[in-house]
Amino acid sequence: MLFFQIVLVGGYAYAHMISTKVSFRRQWVIHTCLLIIAILFLPTIPHEYFKPSDGDMPTTRILMLLTFVVGVPFFVLASTAPLIQKWYSVTFVDRSPYRLYAVSNIGSLLALLTYPFLFEYYLTRSLQADYWAFLFVIFAVAITWIGYRLLSHSDTTDFSSSKTKPAEPVPASKSSVPGLYICLVWMLLAALPSTGLLAATNLLTQEVASNPLLWVLPFSLYLITFIICFDHERWYQRVVFFPALLIAVSISLFIFAGGTNSDFTSQSVGYCATCFCIGMCCHGELAKLKPTPAYLTLFYLLISIGGALGGLLVAIVAPHFFNDIYEFHLSAGGAIALCLVTAICAIVKNTNSDDFSRSSDSLSEGSGASIRETKFSGYLVTIPSLFFVFASVIVLAMIAESISERGKLNDANSIVEVYRNEYGVIKVADALFKGEPARLMYHGRTRHGGQSLVEGEGDSPLTYYPPSSGLGLTLNYFHSKPEITKLKVGVLGLGVGEVASLSQPGDLFHFYEINPAVLRIANQHFTYLQDSSADLSVTLGDGRVSLERQIAQGLDLDFDVLLADAFSSDSVPTHLLTIEAFKVYFQALKPKGILVVHVSNKFMTLEGIVKNNAESLGYSVIGIHDPVTPTKWVLVGSNEDFFTSEPIHEVGIRDYAENFLTSWSDDHSSIYPLIRWRNK
Repeated sequence: MLFFQIVLVGGYAYAHMISTKVSFRRQWVIHTCLLIIAILFLPTIPHEYFKPSDGDMPTTRILMLLTFVVGVPFFVLASTAPLIQKWYSVTFVDRSPYRLYAVSNIGSLLALLTYPFLFEYYLTRSLQADYWAFLFVIFAVAITWIGYRLLSHSDTTDFSSSKTKPAEPVPASKSSVPGLYICLVWMLLAALPSTGLLAATNLLTQEVASNPLLWVLPFSLYLITFIICFDHERWYQRVVFFPALLIAVSISLFIFAGGTNSDFTSQSVGYCATCFCIGMCCHGELAKLKPTPAYLTLFYLLISIGGALGGLLVAIVAPHFFNDIYEFHLSAGGAIALCLVTAICAIVKNTNSDDFSRSSDSLSEGSGASIRETKFSGYLVTIPSLFFVFASVIVLAMIAESISERGKLNDANSIVEVYRNEYGVIKVADALFKGEPARLMYHGRTRHGGQSLVEGEGDSPLTYYPPSSGLGLTLNYFHSKPEITKLKVGVLGLGVGEVASLSQPGDLFHFYEINPAVLRIANQHFTYLQDSSADLSVTLGDGRVSLERQIAQGLDLDFDVLLADAFSSDSVPTHLLTIEAFKVYFQALKPKGILVVHVSNKFMTLEGIVKNNAESLGYSVIGIHDPVTPTKWVLVGSNEDFFTSEPIHEVGIRDYAENFLTSWSDDHSSIYPLIRWRNK
């Protein structure tokens, strides 16, 4: 999002520059050449070169990847809306070009809504890229043709002049260049919804699933607010959306406090509703302040700058200066404060005696009834405004209290450390776990392991890996084989290092961890790694990519067991559960090795994905439900002795998810069929 917002600023700046400084003939030539250059970057498929080598600097690497892959095509697309509207305003001087902004956002909205349910669901990613490239060529031809048609009329208009006349005659006071104050207000009104959008998206994608569906929802609502507000001013009514903002924010604060205890539907609806209401209030006020078409491109440029500032706050500033997702509170509080100022201004305006006097002067002379009627209508406006002011103060206090409570929790004596980076918020806390003191680590609001603080019990697994778990049963099987003197185990996802407590002398455990902070925390605040009797090693970087690289380098991995348990909070890294990922896993395993997949998730049903992927590759599958933790596991492999062994056979479930038809590949995946809309 940060990338697209920054490039959007570049596209709008380009449109503003050439539409105000360059003759139309040169505009057409420059833009046509740029369209041709953009076509050379198609199709938009990233090269293998951009796969990360480790977990450092993910933001920088993602920005580089997007710049080289889609930077030029999107730059051209970003410049289209303001440029076409500028051309339109000069061609049709009696029509407002701002409705075209609503139309362009309708197009974006249709694309977003159809993507997860149509294109992503039915088309592979390679086909999507090919179709998109084909349509981009058609788009380029269409824009070139429009410019050529307008060029043919340049002899009868001022189009050919760099000093184009204003699109419509306006008084000099209104057509003057907007001052610094109004420019700053435009940027603020654009920055607040952008911040709210990205904060809500962070909460959904880090707490639920890292999939397009969960950023399409808030982004679609964000675009809808542009459509509604810029189509016509009558659609935006303060009396409706100011109170709606207060209600949405109040509900979302309770959902935020509940964390992952709130179900999928509650989180999605709550955060998205808040995002929508922030957008409606801010974009509605923005539409009321839009300038004449003469300064249209400047207006859009400042809007894009405001949006990019919101993106910078969430993507760059917040991870380094906030230890929690406080930007969600800041955007909501900022929008309410803005509405509060507007309401107070309305109260002052409608209770000012001078206003009443001026209103009465315009009525019939000596009409006391008309004066009273004017005052009464003013009071009718003032009463709901006063109520809104009162309610706004309460909700702002709730926001402050939520920030304070979160801050107190993060600064409490029980908190060992709170750390935030590009991968999310990690918290280490001392608390009671099953009635006994323990040190726990949380990623977001989901527990990612812990260690007992009771003397003599710190060397045993505390949370997800008891002997009855899928991993515990698998390791016990291999440890019982006398021919295996050195068990080799690969683990995708380090956590607190709890898996290391299941090792025996002579074992080799190799961990793969994408987040460097997790490795530091596991060594600094937990002792599993130091106390383990196994030979331990850690590779920093994405687990699957690291395995692929090691296999390509000819390293002899030959794991007896490979554990896939690398979720961020409750979010599912899709690329770790595809058929191609499974092929990589079994290249890293011995012929009789077992893949152990941890599929416990509050929001997704993942068992069927693992089963279908494994069976399509010809492997046996068995499900394990551990009632002690409780957790869900899927064991995959071709070792029939393992699957028929008594401990596995007694608790294993072979016919689970038998009617599940969905499978994932790198080229095609969708979470829509997997969602648990309500918690059981």
